[in-house]
Amino acid sequence: MTVVTFWGRSVPCYTRNFGDLMLVILLPLNYLAWVWLFSRWGKYDRRELAIISVAWWMLSLVALTETLSISSRLQLPWLAVGWILATIAILVIGRYLTVPTIEQRSLGQNVAVVSGGLGRADWWMISASGFIWICVGLAALISPPNGSDQLQYHLPRVVQWAERHSVVFFPTHYYAQLFAPPLAEWMMLHSYILSGGDRFIGLVQWLAFSGSAILCESYRT
Repeated sequence: MTVVTFWGRSVPCYTRNFGDLMLVILLPLNYLAWVWLFSRWGKYDRRELAIISVAWWMLSLVALTETLSISSRLQLPWLAVGWILATIAILVIGRYLTVPTIEQRSLGQNVAVVSGGLGRADWWMISASGFIWICVGLAALISPPNGSDQLQYHLPRVVQWAERHSVVFFPTHYYAQLFAPPLAEWMMLHSYILSGGDRFIGLVQWLAFSGSAILCESYRT
């Protein structure tokens, strides 16, 4: 066990081995279950499928957070079991879901707009954007959170909730920690509890960055 300090307050941070860190994989597995469920309907393209799956994954996260917070059970065993049960429920629903036929799928599909091929300049821009995207993702995964906003706002909020096993209000002079929209910090909280540290917290912003690009491209087309 190591001890980290936030605003002059010592907070225990439990470090785990690689096997324990694998519990955080429950989060993307649940998302992939949503992707599989909606892909069985066959009426969404890849971008729409990614967006709608993220939306329902977020609803699952909110429901699980609020449910466990009621009885102050926002802890590793309950959280892991909750994600496992949620994923199993999605798979069971998808197993017995009525899958539309090929004819029904074709009737619901939109006619694609055929556009010209990409030029050399377009490929250079795509390559440069992809390179930046990879570099930002590696920095988010390898580097510990060290920005002033992360250390003064985001991480203290996550640690306070993790200590109290609930997302209730807590004593603070920074009132934004109580009233600001909490969804991003709830994602950080789940990764913090499941992984036992802040290793994956930076990926929340990176995934939001990636999702924004997909959403903008969907609206453009």
